[in-house]
Amino acid sequence: MRGALRTTLLTFALLYLAYAGAQSYFPPLIGNNWDTENAGYDPTALQELNTFLDTTGTKAFILLENGRIAHEQYFDSFTQDSLWYWASAGKTMTSFLIGLAEADGLISRG
Repeated sequence: MRGALRTTLLTFALLYLAYAGAQSYFPPLIGNNWDTENAGYDPTALQELNTFLDTTGTKAFILLENGRIAHEQYFDSFTQDSLWYWASAGKTMTSFLIGLAEADGLISRG
C-alpha cells in the first residue's frame, strides 16, 4: 500500500514538473551576467545576502522571479556544473511540488 502511494505521489510530482516546465519561460542567454537591478533588487542587499550565505556553508543560491534568474551565486569550489547528492532533499521537493499541484487544482486530497 505504501509503495503504491509513493508511486502515485511521485507520478503526480513528475507530471507537475512536465506541466510547469512547458509553461516556464527561459530568457535567451546573452552573456553570463544577469542585471538584477532591473528586477528591482538592491545590489548592496544582495551582497549582504551573499556574505551571509557564504558564512553559513551554503554551496549555491538561485533566486527566481517570474521564471527568470534574478540572482545566482556559488560559493567555495562549488560551480554551476558541480554535482550534489540530494538524499532527503528529494522528499522535500516532492512534497513542495505536490502542494503546488494541489494549489493549482491539478490534484485533490479527497
